[in-house]
Amino acid sequence: MLKGVKKRKLRKDLPAEIVKTSEELIAELNNKQKAFCREYCMHWNGKKAYHTAYTDITDDTAKVNASKLLTNTNIQAYIKYIKEHIEEAVGISKQKVLNELDKIAFSKPCETNETWFKLKDFNKLTSEQRSCISEISTEIRKVWSKEQEKEIQVPFVKIRFFNKIDAIKEINKMLGYNLPDKIEGKFQFEGDINITYK
Repeated sequence: MLKGVKKRKLRKDLPAEIVKTSEELIAELNNKQKAFCREYCMHWNGKKAYHTAYTDITDDTAKVNASKLLTNTNIQAYIKYIKEHIEEAVGISKQKVLNELDKIAFSKPCETNETWFKLKDFNKLTSEQRSCISEISTEIRKVWSKEQEKEIQVPFVKIRFFNKIDAIKEINKMLGYNLPDKIEGKFQFEGDINITYK
């Protein structure tokens, strides 16, 4: 079910028999048909979308049935609806994207450590701190133990964070901070002026 669905007509350029409110359209499709439409809009591969929505079928069956579904007027209308209301369909908004970028751009990686050499337990990290982690890798190393006077195996954990500078650049781009400054003034020219835009 789409979040925040309102009663409104779909595009007027659709055939008259399938111009319905979004609620009417959604009510006429079963869950597997809606799943097929959402999956199809991700990669435009009917057979793959059908395999995702309808499991335990052969490739030939998926290909044939996907073609049939794509000729269904309600399926076509729902696909158009998803394409035109993609943010609503997947629950993504500009504010949500900015919130995620904000976590990365202004994160403090040092807060994931208890000491210089000891990481906090993963379960003690906040959801915001976890959102900034791009990769966690582990390995077992052999180190010499003075206490035991022998080599012992010690687990090491390496954490990689998303790039803060890249996140800040994306925020600047989304908010228009990178736009060139506007220069106002009056100029007088004589003769022809040729302006080239690159």
